Amino acid sequence: MNDMNCQLNIPEITGLTSQQITVGRHFILNCDGLYNSEIELEKLKLISDQDTKYDIQLNKITPTKAGFDLDCVSYKVGELKNKSFILSDGKNQITVSLQNLKIDSVLDPQKMASEKPQEPYGFIVAKLDWPLAYTVIIGLFICAVIAINVTWVLRKRKMILLIKSLKEYDSVNSPESQFYKNMRLLEKENYSVISLYKYFNIYIMRKLQIPVLGLTLNHSIQVMKKKWPTLVTERRDLKNIFNDLEKLNQNAKNISQEDIKKYLNKIYHFVDHLENKFMSDELNQKGSL
Repeated sequence: MNDMNCQLNIPEITGLTSQQITVGRHFILNCDGLYNSEIELEKLKLISDQDTKYDIQLNKITPTKAGFDLDCVSYKVGELKNKSFILSDGKNQITVSLQNLKIDSVLDPQKMASEKPQEPYGFIVAKLDWPLAYTVIIGLFICAVIAINVTWVLRKRKMILLIKSLKEYDSVNSPESQFYKNMRLLEKENYSVISLYKYFNIYIMRKLQIPVLGLTLNHSIQVMKKKWPTLVTERRDLKNIFNDLEKLNQNAKNISQEDIKKYLNKIYHFVDHLENKFMSDELNQKGSL
């Protein structure tokens, strides 16, 4: 019961070799026998595993007086000898048996053997065969190089614009004279921390030609090192002063006038020292941006 014997029937198709099954060509299995009447033909599916799923695939089932016809197709080249397979509707099963079944390739083996590989057009630059990981690594490297170059160009452009902006702070007075003039004005305001920070920055920008207001502290020190390589201790002192001024800004409400004057003496000492340094012969040669 539920065992079916099937005969092969290959429908004629114009352009294809008669009675030859090739990969992808439909063929019919005419199956005769008795099976359980509770089986629902329209729900029958072919049971297969990973190794046999391409041997035969079921497309359609058509009931007949003697049993049913199976419209099938195969996607695997080779020969199936005395093959049996199982159909199931989820509850019941039918065993289907057939004799030898040969599946040929759609390509002509004689023609394939006689034909030579087509020569490539143009010049062969390289024949590359490598894992995908190498391609990903090279792609990331190229992206990194592009990003670095774009960042460098944007940074250079920003620096050029900042250098041009230094002209806005030009004055008929020298940087030193203008700074002390501003300090005398600040004395009347009890040395506002914000104004002190502003005027000292203007002095540094005019004297050293470094746009400190548009740069980070570390970047400003790097530019100073490149532009004024002999100002070694001055770079260190300037960095400390800017750090002190930053603390003053953050705690402006809690800073006493005595503390401000203490920091102010450090700034005066730095300005006097820097002016003396510029008058010496140590700055005859300076770097460039």
